[in-house]
Amino acid sequence: CSSDLRARGWALDVGGLEEGLTSVAVILRAGVRGLVVGMGGPSSRLTPERAAELVPRLQVAARTLAALVDDRQSPTIR
Repeated sequence: CSSDLRARGWALDVGGLEEGLTSVAVILRAGVRGLVVGMGGPSSRLTPERAAELVPRLQVAARTLAALVDDRQSPTIR
């Protein structure tokens, strides 16, 4: 549900796009623009638990990328 996604600030997909593939992504809001940073891998290695553990690292990556793209704004993770 998109309201859960907005509240949590990240999304997880296990096998929804392709069988055997897990994907995780974080959403960063910077002003009126948004940035999504994500990764995917085989579900046998990227379990839902492991994906959740990687969220903080993806959030740091999103902040870093946002700063490189536009250093005039202070992005926040939602």
